Amino acid sequence: MRSFNNIGHAALGQAIGNFPARELIKQWLKAGYVEAEMLHPTEAGVPQGGVISPLLLNVALHGMEQALGIAYTPKGVRRGLYALVRYADDLVVFSPTYEQAVAAQDLLSTWLGTRGLRLSGEKTHIGHLQAGFNFLGFNIRHYPTPNSSRSGYKLLIKPSPDSVMQLKRKLKGLWRKHVRVTRRGPDERDEPAHQGLEHLLPYRVSKEVFAALDGFMYRTRSALHATAAPEKIRLVENPEVLGPRQRSPGPVGVSG
Repeated sequence: MRSFNNIGHAALGQAIGNFPARELIKQWLKAGYVEAEMLHPTEAGVPQGGVISPLLLNVALHGMEQALGIAYTPKGVRRGLYALVRYADDLVVFSPTYEQAVAAQDLLSTWLGTRGLRLSGEKTHIGHLQAGFNFLGFNIRHYPTPNSSRSGYKLLIKPSPDSVMQLKRKLKGLWRKHVRVTRRGPDERDEPAHQGLEHLLPYRVSKEVFAALDGFMYRTRSALHATAAPEKIRLVENPEVLGPRQRSPGPVGVSG
C-alpha cells in the first residue's frame, strides 16, 4: 500500500472518533510542510517520519479483519474464511483457494478506497503457499513432509536470502571501514548487527543460516585482517576466542 502520503483525513477523523485530542490531530494533519522556503498544504496523508504517523496509520487500517469477515471467540479462536497478518502497511491474507484469494483482494481494494488508500500493484501477488513468499525479511513456505505430518506438508519460516545478503553487505562494509584498526574495534562495531539477528532468528528455522554466516564471517574477517597487516595480524582459530566451529549437533550461533 502507498499509505503515509494518501490516508484520507476525513476517514481518519471518523476512525479517531471522540478521542479528546482529535482537534489537535486535525491541526497537525493540515499544518503543511515547508520546502524551498515555500509552504505546501497537506490535503491528505500523514507526515513521513512523524512520531505519531505510525499510530495514525494503524488507526486508519483498523477494521481490516472485520472487512474480511474475520472474528474471534472470547478464547481467541479465529473464525472466518480468511486469516490476516499485518505489520503497519505490510500484510498477508491466507485463503483456502485461489478464487477466494481474488475475492479477498477485491474486498480489501474496496475497503481501502474509502480511506484514500490502494493496494500496491508492484507488491501485491497471489501465490500458493507451497511456492512460498517473502514477508518482513523471512521466507514462509510449505515444505512436503509426506511421512511426518498428517497434511503431508510442514510450514517453515526461514530468513529470506535478501535479508541475509543485506546483513553480509553491512558487515563487510563495517570491516572494510575499520580494516586498519585493532581486532577489537571491528568486533565491537559489528556486534550489534549480528546480535540483533541472533535475538530474532532463534524463533525461526535459522540453524543453516547461522552456520553459513559463521563461515562467511570467519573467512571474510581472516582475509581482511591478513590484507591489512599480514606481517603483524594473524587470525588464529582458537576455540576460547572464536568459539567452537560448527561441528557439534547443538544450536548454531555466530562466532565473534
